Order: sequence, then structure tokens, then C-alpha cells
Amino acid sequence: MVAGRPLTLATETLVDVLVAAGIVFAVAFALGMAANVAASAHHPLLPLASVSGSLLAGLAVWAWRRESLPASTRRASRADWGLSILGAFGLQAIAIGYGWAAAALGRDSLGSNIGPVLAAYAAAPMMTLLFAVVVAPLGEELLFRRVLLHRFALGGRPGLGLAVTSLGFALIHEPVPGDRGVGLWLLKLAPYVLMGLGFGALYLRTARFGPVLLCHMLVNATGLGLLFTGR
Repeated sequence: MVAGRPLTLATETLVDVLVAAGIVFAVAFALGMAANVAASAHHPLLPLASVSGSLLAGLAVWAWRRESLPASTRRASRADWGLSILGAFGLQAIAIGYGWAAAALGRDSLGSNIGPVLAAYAAAPMMTLLFAVVVAPLGEELLFRRVLLHRFALGGRPGLGLAVTSLGFALIHEPVPGDRGVGLWLLKLAPYVLMGLGFGALYLRTARFGPVLLCHMLVNATGLGLLFTGR
């Protein structure tokens, strides 16, 4: 059983994050070198190498921790799956509304990964769809919900876990302000925090991995559909 002390939770979470980050960078670099794309930071397929790293990181940390973080044996109910689908469209509606509000204020809230995704799609459309809709959600949900949030929930601190994992989820998509300035960075960070809160709340509500994975996949799929249709 996981101890509920904040220091224990924080230490184990930090270790998992560092292990996952190391795997992501190692795999992305190795695949980039193998595909001869590492020479260019703007190569269209480089983001797919990073997503491959995130999947292997999620699988590795989950395999390492799953015995100490046992999942419920209850099967997901129809209500759980229904909530997953409703949650996906609800989160997408929030994201659309957020984008419209930002645009009305003359601000660009699109994530900084949109350009690389479009470039990857132009170079390898089917592979990009697979990675965006299946591979990325699987790796991210294994790490952030099945391992990290699950640990906080077992430790009796689900609210803290929801906050920590939502922020971490956002930071892997928008890690640093760069030359954009802090204000624009926070504007782009906020939708990912909201997504993380939604996915996390669904996981805590259902206590099952399948529904939250489906929700994430649907959010990414509908988001890509809106992006490619220009809506």
C-alpha cells in the first residue's frame, strides 16, 4: 500500500518523472539518429520520435510500478464508457470555446505543437494519425493517470494528485515560455491544464484505465479533424 505522506508521494512521483524523461530523451535521440533526422531540429518526423519515447516511458514506468499500484478488478461499466465519450466532447467544446475567446481578444491560443503535427502529417499522414490518436494518448495516460494519479489516489490525496498531474501533463506540451513571453505561454498552457483536469477527474470517477484512454483518444481525434478541416 502506498503511504499517504506528501514527502513519500512527492519523492516517488519525482523518481517516476525523471525516469520517464530520461527514456523519452534517449528513445527520441536514438530514433532520430537511426532515421537520420537528428541533424535538423525542424525535421517533420522528429515529433513522432518523441511520441515513441513517451509511449515507451509510460509502458516502462507502468510495468515497474503496477504491482505496488494495483488497479481495481472491476470492469468498466456502460456508464463509465458513456461518461468517457461525453467527457471527450465536453473537453473539446471547452477547448473550442477557449480558442474562440482568445481569438476575440486578439490572442493566439493554439498549442506550439500544431506546426510540427501539420509538418509530420504532410510527410507521413497515416503514421501521424496513428501516433496522435493512439500512441500519444496511451503513453501519456499510462504515466500521468495510471501511475502518478493512481498513486495519489491510493495515498488518500486525489485532489493533490489531480493538480500535480494536470500541471505536469500541460508542461510536457508547453514546457517553457521561450521567446514568446510568460503571458502567451500561460495562455497556451491553460487548455492543457484543463484537459489534464478533465482526464484526471474521469479517471478518479471511474477508477478504470480504458475509459480515460478512450476519452483522450477521442479528444485528439476530434481535435485533428477540426484542425485539418480548418474549423
